[in-house]
Amino acid sequence: MDMEPTVCTLTIKDDYRGEYEDNLRYVRSEGRHVLSPLGAKRLTRAIVQLLHGWIAASPQCKRAELKVLGSALYEIAFGELDPADPTAAPMRAAFEDTLRTCNKVDRPVRLRLVVESTAQTLGQYPWEFLYLDRGDDESGFFLAGQDVHLTLTRYVPNEDTWAQAPEDQDGRLRVLVVVSRPRIPDMTDLKVGGFVEQLMQLDHRRFVPDLVPSPTRAELRKRIRALQPHVIHFIGHGRANQIALKKDAEVLARDLEDYSVARELGRLVAPVSEADWVDAFTACGILRAGLERRDAPQRLIFLHACEGATVADTDNILEGLNSVARALMGGNGRIGGVIAMQYTIAVEEAELFAKFFYDAISKGQRVDEAVRSARMQFAETPLRASQQSWDNRGWGTPVIFLRSEDPLVQPPPTLERAKEPCPNPSCPDGWVIRAASLKKCRRCQYPFVECPACPNGLVVPKSGFECSECDYIFESAKTVGPADAPDAVHGRRRRPAERRDGPLSDRLAASMPRDTNIPRTRTTGTERREVVAGAGGPPHESADDVTLWRRSNGTQGSDHDDPS
Repeated sequence: MDMEPTVCTLTIKDDYRGEYEDNLRYVRSEGRHVLSPLGAKRLTRAIVQLLHGWIAASPQCKRAELKVLGSALYEIAFGELDPADPTAAPMRAAFEDTLRTCNKVDRPVRLRLVVESTAQTLGQYPWEFLYLDRGDDESGFFLAGQDVHLTLTRYVPNEDTWAQAPEDQDGRLRVLVVVSRPRIPDMTDLKVGGFVEQLMQLDHRRFVPDLVPSPTRAELRKRIRALQPHVIHFIGHGRANQIALKKDAEVLARDLEDYSVARELGRLVAPVSEADWVDAFTACGILRAGLERRDAPQRLIFLHACEGATVADTDNILEGLNSVARALMGGNGRIGGVIAMQYTIAVEEAELFAKFFYDAISKGQRVDEAVRSARMQFAETPLRASQQSWDNRGWGTPVIFLRSEDPLVQPPPTLERAKEPCPNPSCPDGWVIRAASLKKCRRCQYPFVECPACPNGLVVPKSGFECSECDYIFESAKTVGPADAPDAVHGRRRRPAERRDGPLSDRLAASMPRDTNIPRTRTTGTERREVVAGAGGPPHESADDVTLWRRSNGTQGSDHDDPS
């Protein structure tokens, strides 16, 4: 069973004060939380301001530069060390004490970063690049993804609670992809590339993707209400405090008519724009559509800042989407989380990050865990020649704001839940995995199939062998009629199944070969699987030839094929 994580919370109260607590040692209810000044050296803060601006303008920055930025951020967040005063950085000492304790037992740690609105300067810092410097590359690491046991998120405390929606369909993740690309005379089109096609080709066994191209306000609100998506992935134009949707058809027709009239009169008028500029407050209302239902699923908003054709376009897109992100997480709205971009992200980087993120989230991972997993895989995947691990700002570009840490969908059954002890008494350490196409012990290799009469039983495809949980028994014959009918092939009457006395383990031991190293071959299609006993016994019939009988009434059960 997975170990519950230790939750650590670092709250930046304002630009100079902080507070640390966790649920392991520095517990608030016990009065052990820590209040302390933040790192306030002017040089350290100047380094952060300088590198933040430089990295924003230089996508191909190096790991060494990100380490300098991350180390300075860590010193500001947790306090400055002073060799002459071991008590100089109490929040740092508390966090690293908890981290060491958890690392000893491989216990995961969830670090919540809460930045209050009064921290106006520090609220703009790229905290995703926090780096714990331990003196060398081997032991130092980026907190946002380099340690598999540590997850970093920007947490937004939320007083509004709601019941998690039931699994209303089949556990698949519903993703609504919104690509808002109205024609805007002063702006060039978005660089989307094949990213949208990639999203629409997500595995339909785990996703229900839906695409809304250039919607109006009404169209987007209607589609959100109809689908009730777990994720809204928005790609579009933006500018200060606004994003662009498409004008309503009647409004656009009226504007085009006015434009034509003006041209006929010889007036100089700007070309008609299809954009309906929606402010952040209005956009939030649209993206929250349907959440007034108390059974609505938790919703994640993914605001994707693609590259524009010019630097100015790119800056406008980033500013517009980030203003919506701030508005979505303001107050007590019922949005579980928002993923935004603190820098623009190239198309190929977006495709790679989304691939890793959606793969993790569909498996039932929590949103913050899925982002951490995607960051790690992204950072360790080279996108250009000679690129080294963590040698790109792209892994720290997504910023995740969370109100809820529950998974968007419940995880599918894990391999651990599918494991069962081997019924072979001569194989006490073996197990059977039901998810395998041929269910057999991973140690002694003896084959089993699921019993159709009960959810837990396993039976061996051998004549007279019983289910481990109920009263089903195998009869080895190709053609079987009712219990007392003559056999159509061999011309003999079949004996009814009879209950055998004695414990199941004794019967298993008596009917199984003692040598567990049994050679077997497996064929496909309708061919037989021959099972050659190590003691020289005759081959058993294939699983396709086996018919199950219920001993309680002597009637024939249904043929059982391997459902997995």
